[in-house]
Amino acid sequence: VVIGFWIRSLVQRKNQPVLNLIIIGLAAGYLPWFFLQKRTVFTFYAIIIEPFMILAIVYCAHLFLKGSRDVKSARIVIALITLLVLICFIYFLPLFTGQVITYDAWHQKMWLPSWI
Repeated sequence: VVIGFWIRSLVQRKNQPVLNLIIIGLAAGYLPWFFLQKRTVFTFYAIIIEPFMILAIVYCAHLFLKGSRDVKSARIVIALITLLVLICFIYFLPLFTGQVITYDAWHQKMWLPSWI
């Protein structure tokens, strides 16, 4: 992805320093763990990726707003996506905070077999 991004930047002759920083930060935080996907990786290891992930999301929202013909509709779409993320966060909050929950409640939150 990173190499493809830079090739595209060279072909289009556009240097975007903000996007370069975001891509480098994401790659530096994620690539060391990419080859260890079969092992347990705890959330606190990924905390260094969070600022770059937030920057990437905000940058994508900016591009979406900038490229939209109807800014009001684009803002509504972004607000709905943000609301869905907030609802999902609240749903998983007991797991994030280490609260004691029933086995059934825990099992409902295990959406993928690899999470168990």
